[in-house]
Amino acid sequence: MSTKITEMTSSEYMHWTTTKSVELQDLACTRITVSNARCSGESARLKGSHWIDACNQVWFNKNRITALPAEEQEYFNNTRIM
Repeated sequence: MSTKITEMTSSEYMHWTTTKSVELQDLACTRITVSNARCSGESARLKGSHWIDACNQVWFNKNRITALPAEEQEYFNNTRIM
Protein backbone atom coordinates (compact mmCIF):
# COMPACT_ATOMS: atom_id res chain seq x y z
CA MET A 1 0.00 0.00 0.00
CA SER A 2 2.67 2.55 0.96
CA THR A 3 4.74 1.46 -2.05
CA LYS A 4 1.87 2.38 -4.36
CA ILE A 5 1.38 5.74 -2.59
CA THR A 6 5.09 6.52 -2.96
CA GLU A 7 5.04 5.45 -6.60
CA MET A 8 2.04 7.66 -7.37
CA THR A 9 3.28 10.74 -5.54
CA SER A 10 6.88 10.59 -6.70
CA SER A 11 6.12 10.40 -10.42
CA GLU A 12 6.31 13.95 -11.78
CA TYR A 13 4.99 12.77 -15.15
CA MET A 14 1.85 11.01 -13.92
CA HIS A 15 -1.30 12.22 -15.64
CA TRP A 16 -3.65 12.88 -12.72
CA THR A 17 -7.14 11.83 -13.67
CA THR A 18 -10.15 11.66 -11.39
CA THR A 19 -9.66 7.89 -11.16
CA LYS A 20 -6.01 8.24 -10.08
CA SER A 21 -6.91 10.93 -7.55
CA VAL A 22 -9.63 8.76 -6.02
CA GLU A 23 -7.25 5.79 -5.94
CA LEU A 24 -4.66 7.84 -4.03
CA GLN A 25 -7.33 9.13 -1.66
CA ASP A 26 -8.53 5.56 -0.99
CA LEU A 27 -4.96 4.35 -0.38
CA ALA A 28 -4.29 7.19 2.06
CA CYS A 29 -7.60 6.60 3.84
CA THR A 30 -6.82 2.89 4.17
CA ARG A 31 -3.34 3.61 5.50
CA ILE A 32 -4.67 6.03 8.12
CA THR A 33 -7.37 3.58 9.18
CA VAL A 34 -4.95 0.64 9.48
CA SER A 35 -2.21 2.66 11.19
CA ASN A 36 -4.45 4.26 13.78
CA ALA A 37 -6.84 1.34 14.32
CA ARG A 38 -9.74 3.77 14.09
CA CYS A 39 -13.29 3.31 12.91
CA SER A 40 -13.36 2.79 9.17
CA GLY A 41 -15.41 5.91 8.39
CA GLU A 42 -13.43 8.34 10.53
CA SER A 43 -10.51 8.86 8.18
CA ALA A 44 -12.84 9.09 5.17
CA ARG A 45 -14.49 12.14 6.75
CA LEU A 46 -11.22 14.09 7.06
CA LYS A 47 -10.98 17.21 4.93
CA GLY A 48 -8.02 19.04 3.44
CA SER A 49 -8.48 21.78 6.02
CA HIS A 50 -7.98 19.21 8.78
CA TRP A 51 -4.61 18.27 7.27
CA ILE A 52 -3.57 21.95 7.09
CA ASP A 53 -4.64 22.45 10.73
CA ALA A 54 -2.64 19.37 11.75
CA CYS A 55 0.49 20.64 9.95
CA ASN A 56 0.10 24.03 11.66
CA GLN A 57 -0.50 22.32 15.03
CA VAL A 58 -3.74 24.23 15.52
CA TRP A 59 -5.10 21.61 17.92
CA PHE A 60 -1.96 21.49 20.09
CA ASN A 61 -1.93 23.27 23.42
CA LYS A 62 1.74 24.25 23.45
CA ASN A 63 1.62 25.16 27.16
CA ARG A 64 0.66 21.59 28.05
CA ILE A 65 3.40 20.16 25.86
CA THR A 66 6.13 22.24 27.55
CA ALA A 67 5.05 20.76 30.90
CA LEU A 68 5.80 17.22 29.67
CA PRO A 69 9.13 15.39 30.14
CA ALA A 70 11.62 15.96 27.29
CA GLU A 71 11.16 12.51 25.71
CA GLU A 72 7.38 12.99 25.55
CA GLN A 73 7.79 16.51 24.13
CA GLU A 74 9.84 15.02 21.29
CA TYR A 75 7.04 12.57 20.56
CA PHE A 76 4.43 15.33 20.32
CA ASN A 77 6.71 17.50 18.16
CA ASN A 78 6.83 14.67 15.59
CA THR A 79 3.12 13.83 15.70
CA ARG A 80 0.21 15.30 13.80
CA ILE A 81 -3.20 15.30 15.49
CA MET A 82 -6.19 15.33 13.18
